[in-house]
Amino acid sequence: MIALPSECFFGILINLKGHYRSLFSCLLVNRQWCRNAVLILWSELDIFENKKLIRTCLLALSLEEQALLVPFNIVFPNYPKLLFDYTNYIMTIKIYSDEGILKWLSLSTNDVMSIYIAGTIKYALTIMFLRKCKNLKNIIIGGTIYDKTINLLARILNKNSGLTSLRLRNNHLDSEEVKILADALCKNNTLTILEIHNNKLGFKGGKALAEALFKNHTLTFLSLKGNGLCTKVGSMLMMALYKNTTLTYLHFVDNYLDSEGGKALAEALSGNALMEALCKNSTLTFLKLKSNSLGPDVGKTLAKALYMNATLTFLDLNGNKLGSEGGKSLAKALYRNNSLTHLKLNNNQLGFEGGKALAESLYLSDNQLGFEIGEALSEALNKNTTLTTLSLYSNQICDSILDKIDNLLTRNKKNKALTLHE
Repeated sequence: MIALPSECFFGILINLKGHYRSLFSCLLVNRQWCRNAVLILWSELDIFENKKLIRTCLLALSLEEQALLVPFNIVFPNYPKLLFDYTNYIMTIKIYSDEGILKWLSLSTNDVMSIYIAGTIKYALTIMFLRKCKNLKNIIIGGTIYDKTINLLARILNKNSGLTSLRLRNNHLDSEEVKILADALCKNNTLTILEIHNNKLGFKGGKALAEALFKNHTLTFLSLKGNGLCTKVGSMLMMALYKNTTLTYLHFVDNYLDSEGGKALAEALSGNALMEALCKNSTLTFLKLKSNSLGPDVGKTLAKALYMNATLTFLDLNGNKLGSEGGKSLAKALYRNNSLTHLKLNNNQLGFEGGKALAESLYLSDNQLGFEIGEALSEALNKNTTLTTLSLYSNQICDSILDKIDNLLTRNKKNKALTLHE
């Protein structure tokens, strides 16, 4: 019998990722199975409510890192020496909140001192992970973090380590801490994904991020959800987009951008005489602007950008008060735009005029379209041979029209299948 190399075992066992019971069983088969199963089990750590995992990770703290926790009289686990140095295998660390640490300590989740203790433990663990995990690529940190943690992350970014993804959620970051991260981004050339959610960045923090976008040439994914960025900051970020040539995904949701910030975004996509923007930004493919109160005028300005933009494939304008005028302008733009495949316009009060002629992979829920728009969409689909999915819930369209639309979509799916087999 030919012995399989370790690469083959790993290729087989990787299919069990997430099925921990099965992977733990593989640990007991033999040494080769054990080594490969350990690689998978420890490649992604989720420290959320896992008390055992927290205790195991605390064993890896150095004496200096343990000293940070001495004031809290924390008793460290007295386990035997670990069989492997598991940190060598870690590629992703997820600390979604402080809950796991607080439960391990049997502390209240509402007490200020408890949260401070949990934050200090999280800081000590972060130091350890960044020191020992030579293959670390992704970090997700939720819950309160302190300025020391931000300084530590900034130092890592300044060193251009192997870190490619950093996601920070609900951390109570202030503008100065965000500025520290932004300054590090100006020098970093390895990070490709940055997510900062629900952190109230303020004017200074938003401005610093916009300036970093001008200088950073590796970031491809930027998500800034729920940071309360004002119109002025929104405009700065969109002007940065005008210059940036690497970003492909921008998630800018729940930031109260309003019409002025929205116009700046549209100008970043359309530019002077439209052509200039295409020369300067031809990379952005995914743009999510949900719940920013943009208004109908921005709908018109964005429509002008869509006339000439040839790269954007996904645009989410959910909940932006575009009205019928904004909807009509966007609909006209779709006749010329041949790159956009997904346009989300639910909850925009488009009405009859705004809904008419929207027939290319649209999301039109809760727009009061009614019978006549259903007829118009049906007629448009009769000529369209590419659309295979159309979401139309909560639109008061009668069953007979919905059946007709469903039949046309089924026809398109069959045509697509035939094309693939020719």
